[in-house]
Amino acid sequence: MRQTRRLDTRPRYTKIPAMDIRVGDEITVTATIGRILLSGRARVTIPSFDYPFAIYPPQKAKSGDQVALIGHVRRVEGQGSAFAIRLEEGGLVTIERASITAWRSAPA
Repeated sequence: MRQTRRLDTRPRYTKIPAMDIRVGDEITVTATIGRILLSGRARVTIPSFDYPFAIYPPQKAKSGDQVALIGHVRRVEGQGSAFAIRLEEGGLVTIERASITAWRSAPA
C-alpha cells in the first residue's frame, strides 16, 4: 500500500516558471480529501480534473485535508496549457497548468 505525503512535508521542487514542461518531468498537484471510504481509500478532488479519484490517504487524514499527489508528465496538450500525468498512486489524470503546485525537470 502506497502512502501519500501530507502537504506540510514540502518536496524540494522549484515553483512553476514560464518555461515549457516536457514529457517525463515530475509534477506535484494539491488534492483535497472529500471523504474516507469504507475500503480505507479516500475520495479526493483534484483541481481542473472533473472526475472522481481515490487514493490511499496518509494516516490520521480526515475530510478537508490537503495532500500532495506526485506524478510524471505523459502527454502535453494544447501547446502546454494542459498535461496528462501518471500519478504514483496509480491513474492517469489530465490537469491544467494552473493546478500545478510544484515542478521538477526530468534529468537530461
